[in-house]
Amino acid sequence: VDFGTDDIVRLNSYGLSRFDHVVSHLTQEGANLRLDLGGGESIVFANKTVADLRADQFQLTLDRSALTLTFADEFNSLSLRNGDQGIWDAKFWWAPEKGSTLPGNGELQWYINPSYSATSAVNPFSVQNGVLTITAAPASDAIQSQINGYDYTSGLLNTHSSFAQTYGYFEMRADMPTEQGAWPAFWLLPEDGSWPPELDVVEMRGQDPNTVNVTVHSNETGSRTSDWTPVKVPSTDGFHTYGVLWNEDQIVWYFDDVAVAHADTPADMHDPMYMLVNLAVGGTAGAPGAGFADGAQMKIDYIHAYSLDDAPATASAQSAATDWHI
Repeated sequence: VDFGTDDIVRLNSYGLSRFDHVVSHLTQEGANLRLDLGGGESIVFANKTVADLRADQFQLTLDRSALTLTFADEFNSLSLRNGDQGIWDAKFWWAPEKGSTLPGNGELQWYINPSYSATSAVNPFSVQNGVLTITAAPASDAIQSQINGYDYTSGLLNTHSSFAQTYGYFEMRADMPTEQGAWPAFWLLPEDGSWPPELDVVEMRGQDPNTVNVTVHSNETGSRTSDWTPVKVPSTDGFHTYGVLWNEDQIVWYFDDVAVAHADTPADMHDPMYMLVNLAVGGTAGAPGAGFADGAQMKIDYIHAYSLDDAPATASAQSAATDWHI
């Protein structure tokens, strides 16, 4: 293959998790360079030497041997916060008991807090067979009067009161909605309440199911910056894993255990962050289509967090587009 300076190779299921592993499988054959993948498979880079290749051109499999589990929810039930007990808050830490939304994002839904009696008839969360479902749906007239007139209801969960960690690998296995206007996300925010920074593990737009959006937001320059990458993947039908590895120097995003994007860790992202998962409506996903009359669902099999064995990590527990090549 002709391999340019802007090209990327993604290697899935070959056991290569570091660039030095790749180098050890390279052989110079005249003017060409062969990468032996085993089992009779190989890639030949035309007119290249090892010196021509960069580590950031190879998106490799996640090395799970270097991870230690620090948080796991398999969603056999939903553990909502009640006083100082439980895992998940169903509202932002700064929001009133009735819930809230993020109007600055152009969101069209209200995040329902199941513990708030006036809107408890609408519960966006359900659990069946070890899968948590967050449902976004049109709001009834009766509910609209309780949620500031918003047209849709949905759900948000976060671990601000129960778990935060500095550095690590954060992962969700989920089946994403495909309705026009659905905007599911899994993301991290600072435990101390500041913003930015913000680390978006995954955001998607229902009408664009083969694009996984990943972003790091920062204020390290004195003004807000966003390093956003839309990653093209073959398919997100059914359940897939979405993860981010965050260490002192670098952030690497993974889709189904294969690295798909990376960025330098900004100077203001070295303190504990907590996890959030939500299903928004509107915003960057645009206005809902006709199919949204029946609602949209984000299904989550599990959410895990890990510390990194080769990097300092502290846990707090209070209780440019790319294409898929290989």
